[in-house]
Amino acid sequence: MIQSGTFWLAVLASAVVFWLLPLRFRTGFLALASMGYLATLAPFSVLALAGWTVAFYYLAPRAAGGDGAKNRLLIFLILAILGYLAYFKYIPPLVQAFSPGPTEKQLIIPLGIS
Repeated sequence: MIQSGTFWLAVLASAVVFWLLPLRFRTGFLALASMGYLATLAPFSVLALAGWTVAFYYLAPRAAGGDGAKNRLLIFLILAILGYLAYFKYIPPLVQAFSPGPTEKQLIIPLGIS
């Protein structure tokens, strides 16, 4: 995790590469570096991240600023990603909080959204 020297070496190398790249490649590099880091922590989560990235990259611009059907698509995408985050970040800690056992660690619910 972030306490390891390897993590900080990767962050430093990524920052250097990011600033050396031409502007048009920086966003893609940042996405790949983020997915690479996520792959070291939870390999299957990269598939979910890639799926959401593709969905928003291709569908959101087509849905923004349009008629009723396009607005519904954009609202659906936003609610879908918020539901996904809520399910995986907030529901498990809440379920653990109401299950029997020690409560010190169970009541800590993440407040930020990744």
